[in-house]
Amino acid sequence: LAVLRQRFARTEALSSSEQAGVSGADEATLRALRDGNQAYRERFGYIFIVCATGKSAEQMLALLRERLHHAPEQELAIAAAEQAKITRLRLLQLGREVLLEQQAEGSGNTPAQRSTNGAGEKAASS
Repeated sequence: LAVLRQRFARTEALSSSEQAGVSGADEATLRALRDGNQAYRERFGYIFIVCATGKSAEQMLALLRERLHHAPEQELAIAAAEQAKITRLRLLQLGREVLLEQQAEGSGNTPAQRSTNGAGEKAASS
C-alpha cells in the first residue's frame, strides 16, 4: 500500500507540473477553458486531453477551440497521440527518478543506507 501511495504521489506531482501553465491564467481564460472542456466532452464523449507541458493556458485554450471542429475520428487520433506524449514524458521522468535513486543507493546516500552505514561504523570503531 505504501508503494502505491508513493507512486500516486509521483504521478500527481508530474501532473501538477505538466499543467502549471494554467496556474497563472486570468479568470476569463479559466472560464473559457471550463466551458470549452464541457463542450468538448459533450461533442466527443471524453475529456479534452493535451500534452500541457510547456504550454500556457491561452495556448491550451486555442488548441481546445481548434480541436472542437475536428471530425470525431480525427480527434480520437489526436487525443491518442497527446496521451502517448504525456505517457512518454512521465515514463522518462519516472525513469530519471529511479536512476537517481539507484545511484544514491549505490553510493550509500539514501537515508536508510546512511543510518545503516553509520551504525556499522560505530560498531566497527567500538
